[in-house]
Amino acid sequence: MVIYDRLFNFAFEIPQEIISHYCFCIIRYYSALSSNTKTIYLNIGFNQNSTSYHVPEDSEINTIIDRLKIVYDSFPLFINDEKDNLFFYIINDTSVPFTIDQNEKTIKLIIPLDREKQDQYTFEIELQLKSTYAMKLQEIYSFQEKNSSSIYFQYSNKYYQKIFITIYIDDINDNIPICNYFHKHIYLNENKIQTNIFHVQAIDLDQGENGTIFYSLLDYNQYFTINPYSGQIDSIQPIDREQIPFLLLHIIASDQGQQLQLQSICMTLHITIVDINDNVPQFSLTNYTYYLFSDLPRDTIFGQIYAIDLDSADNLIYSIDPNSYVKIHRHSGHLRLKYNLYHMIDQNINITVKVSDGLHVNYTWIYIYVIRFIEIQEPILLRQPAYDIIINQSLPIGTIVVNVYEHLQLLESSIDFIDIIHEENIIPFSIDQQGSIRLIRSLIDLSNASYWLSIRLTRYRAHPPHSFVHIHISILEENFYLPQCIDIYQNIKIYDYSIQSTLTYIQALSFYDNIDLQYSIVNNDINEKIFSINKQTGSIQLLSSIQNNYLLTIQALDNQHQVYVNCYLDINLIQRQQLIPKFLYSSTYNIDLIEISSNSKRLRQRLFQIIALLDHEIYDKNLEIRYQIINSNQYFIINRRTGYIASKQILYPNKTYEFKVEAFTVAYRDDIEQDEHSSRNKWRIVSSRVILPIKIRVLPINIIDSSLSLNNESIININLLTTTKVGSILTQLKINNYNYTQWFIMIGHMDYTRYFHINFQSGELILIRPINELMNKTTIIELPINITNNWIHMNTIKVIIHIINDKRSLIYFSQTDYYISILKNIPIDTKITRLTIENSFDNCTYNIHSVERIQSKDLFHIDSYTGLITNIQTLEKSMNKKHLLIIIYYCKNISQIAYTRLHINILDKEQLKNQTNNSYRFTQDNYLVIFETSLISNQKKYLIDLELINNNHYEKRIKPDAQIIE
Repeated sequence: MVIYDRLFNFAFEIPQEIISHYCFCIIRYYSALSSNTKTIYLNIGFNQNSTSYHVPEDSEINTIIDRLKIVYDSFPLFINDEKDNLFFYIINDTSVPFTIDQNEKTIKLIIPLDREKQDQYTFEIELQLKSTYAMKLQEIYSFQEKNSSSIYFQYSNKYYQKIFITIYIDDINDNIPICNYFHKHIYLNENKIQTNIFHVQAIDLDQGENGTIFYSLLDYNQYFTINPYSGQIDSIQPIDREQIPFLLLHIIASDQGQQLQLQSICMTLHITIVDINDNVPQFSLTNYTYYLFSDLPRDTIFGQIYAIDLDSADNLIYSIDPNSYVKIHRHSGHLRLKYNLYHMIDQNINITVKVSDGLHVNYTWIYIYVIRFIEIQEPILLRQPAYDIIINQSLPIGTIVVNVYEHLQLLESSIDFIDIIHEENIIPFSIDQQGSIRLIRSLIDLSNASYWLSIRLTRYRAHPPHSFVHIHISILEENFYLPQCIDIYQNIKIYDYSIQSTLTYIQALSFYDNIDLQYSIVNNDINEKIFSINKQTGSIQLLSSIQNNYLLTIQALDNQHQVYVNCYLDINLIQRQQLIPKFLYSSTYNIDLIEISSNSKRLRQRLFQIIALLDHEIYDKNLEIRYQIINSNQYFIINRRTGYIASKQILYPNKTYEFKVEAFTVAYRDDIEQDEHSSRNKWRIVSSRVILPIKIRVLPINIIDSSLSLNNESIININLLTTTKVGSILTQLKINNYNYTQWFIMIGHMDYTRYFHINFQSGELILIRPINELMNKTTIIELPINITNNWIHMNTIKVIIHIINDKRSLIYFSQTDYYISILKNIPIDTKITRLTIENSFDNCTYNIHSVERIQSKDLFHIDSYTGLITNIQTLEKSMNKKHLLIIIYYCKNISQIAYTRLHINILDKEQLKNQTNNSYRFTQDNYLVIFETSLISNQKKYLIDLELINNNHYEKRIKPDAQIIE
C-alpha cells in the first residue's frame, strides 16, 4: 500500500484499465500511518521560496518573464530538465495578467499591462506532481520495499514546492499631461500688470521624469508668462480692452520623458479684459449748425448732440455754457429752447457743449442762426400712427432698420426735425434727420425681445408743430436655445403587480422662463393602448401590457420656436410568471444530520438553509422570497425570511424525516396601491408557490470520530463585483480532514447573511441576492462560517467580502464631455474629431441627437458607423463661437443608448494673428517617413519628431499638439 502526503495535491490521470488497482490508495488517502509504514522523502522543488521581476508596461503579449527551474537531489527518477516536466504549475490567482506555459515551464504575459492601473502583481505558483510520475514512484518503491506494508511519500524541507512571485511594472512615458480643467474663465483688468492671475495644475500618471510637468504658453507670450514648474501665470504687459476685449490663452503641459516627450494643450484660459475709463468721449461731429425760426415756442427740442465713448460703461454727461437761450438734457444730449427767439432775428448764437465720462472731457460748438418766420404751415398728417417691423438679431451695428419718411410717404424737406422720444432708458437705435433709424448697439447680448419707439416729427411753422408715430420693433432671435432633456436616456423596471397611476416623469428644460414645453410620445399609434403621457407634466402611465420591453421616444416641444428634443425611456416590464422563484437544488433535497439529544445546544439553532432564487434581472429591493413548511411538522421550524431550518424536537438516530417547504415571492406595500381587498401586512404575495420535498436522514453520533480536530480560525478574502449574477458560486470551503463529512453553518447578522448561502454539506458559498443593493451601506462584509465534522468541535472561517463597484452601462463613452477647438475658415468636410464608444456592438449607429442653439443644427455631420465628425457648411458666417452637440450611440438590437457632449470652440485665425506676434510654424513644409510594413502591433514605433519654430525668434522651438487628420 502506498500513501501520499496531502502536500502533493496529485492531479490524477489514471487509465480506465488500472482504476480498480488504485482505488484503495485513494480511499485511504488520509488514513492514519501504521507502525510499519515507511516514509520516503523527496528532494525536489524550487531552490527559493520567493523571487521578483521588473517588466516594462509596454511589454508585448506572450513576452516570457522567466523560466521556472526545478532543482532536485538524489531523486529516484532521471529528469531531463529540458524535456521532462514532472509537475503542473498552478497559479493561485487567475486574475493576474500572467500564465504558465506548462510545456516550456515559463511565465508569460497574456494581457497588456498598464502601470497606472496596477504597478505590481503578487501571486503564488504551486507544484502539483503529475499522476504519471506518481505511479512511477510507486512502482519503483513498491519493488524496492517488498517487506514494507505501506510507503508514505513526503517532500523534504530542502527545497520549496511553492514560490511567491512579485512582478513590478516599470513605467514608460505613455500618458499625456492633463490639466484639472479643460476650460476656465477669468477676468483681467485693462492696462494693468498683475502677478498670479491664475495657477495651472496638471497631472501626469507616469513616474519620475515621465511624470514631471513643465508649463509653457502657445501664444500671447508678449502679454503673459508662466512659471514652467509651478504653473503660475503673470501678466507682464498692459492690454487695451478696446483692442483686445477677450482672448483665449492656450497652456501647454509637457512631461520630461527622455526617449519620448509628450505634451498637450491641456487647458484654454478664457480671459475677459475688464474695462477701465481710459478713452476720451468723441462727438459725432466737430461742430453742429442749426437754423431756427424766430417764432419757435419755448421748450422746443431742435436738435441732439451725440458722443461716443469706446469704454464699456455708458455714463456720458452733457453740459452747456451758461446762456439765456438753450439748455441741454444731461443724458440724452437733446437741445431745447429756454425762450422764444423773436427778438433775435438774423442774429447768431454760439455755444460751447461739454461731454464728460466722469474722468475725461471733450468739447464741441453749436452755431445757431435765427431766421425770420415766413408763413404758417399745415400740421403733419400721418397715414399710419403706428406699425410693426421685425428685424434679425444678427444685424450688424450701423444697419438702417427702417426709413420713417419712406414708410409714411413723407417728403424729407417737409419735416424740420425728427427725433426719438425716450426717457433715460438706453435703446439700441438712433434716428438721423434723413428719417433713417439705425442700429447703434449689438442685439445679440440684449435681453429685450422687442422695443417701442416713439418718433416725433416736427414742423416748426405748423400748429400743432409735432406729430408722433409709434414703431414696434420685434427682435427675431435667430440663434435661440433648444430644449434639453434632463436625462437623455432613462432605464426603468416596473412590475405588473404594481398599479401606480404614474410610472415615471420625463423632464426637459427650456432656456426661456416663459415657455412651457409640451410632451408627446413619438409614433404613439403603435403603443396607443399601452402608454399615455401628460402633455404638460411629462408623466407617463401604463394602460396595458403586451410584451416585456419597450423603448419610448418622448418629444419635448417648444411651441414658440417650433423646436423640440427627443428623450428616451427604456421600460422593462416584469410579468408575474417571472416572479415565480426556483429552488437552488433538485426536486428532492436529501440531508444527512447527526442525532440531536435532549440536552443538545443545537435545538432551535440553524441547521441548514433552503434557498429559492429569481433571475438576476428580476430582483428589486422591494422583492423578497418567503418560505414555509406546508405539512404538519413537530420536529422542524423554518425562518420565513431566510429559509433557515432548525430542529425543535429530539432527532433520533437511524430515522428519516420528510416534509415539504414552499417558496413564493412577496412585494413591499409601497409598490402596491392600498385597496380594500389587500391585507394590512407590509408585504403582499405576488407569485404562485413552488414546493421542495425535504428528506433528512439522522445518523448516530457514535459514527463520528470525535478525536479529529480542526485547524485554527482562518480568513478568506473575496473580491465580489457588483455585476456578479445571483446564483454564482463564490468559493468552496474545505479544511483539513475533508475525507470525512463536514457541515457548514453561516452565522452573523441577517442584514448581510441574507445575501449569501453556504451549502450545508458541500461548502459552496453562493450569492443569492444582487450585491449592488448594499453599495450605499457598506463595501466590506464579514461572514463567519462554522465548520464541523463531529458536532463537538467547531472551527470558524471568516469570509471577508470586498464589494467592488463595476456596474457600468453595457455601452458608454469614455468621457461625458469632449472639447476641441477649430479655425472658423476651415473648408467644408474637414475632419474635426472622431468619437469612439467603449464596448461597441454591431448594427449600432452614432447620431447628433441635439444641439444647444439652433444655428449649430446644420453645421456638423457625424458618420453613423465610424463616429467621425465633419463640418458640412462653412463656419465663417456662424454667430456662435461655441457649439455644443449631444452625440448618442444607439443600439437597436439591445435597446441601449449612450450619450456624450461635444464642445466645439471656433477660433478666428485673423484675430489670433492680431492678438499675438508669437506665431509658430513647422520646421519643414513636408516630411518623408519610410518604415517597415511589419510593425508589431502592441509595440510603439517612433517614426518622426515634429517641432514648431517661432516665426520671429528662431531659437524658440516647441513640441506641437499634433493630430493626424487624413
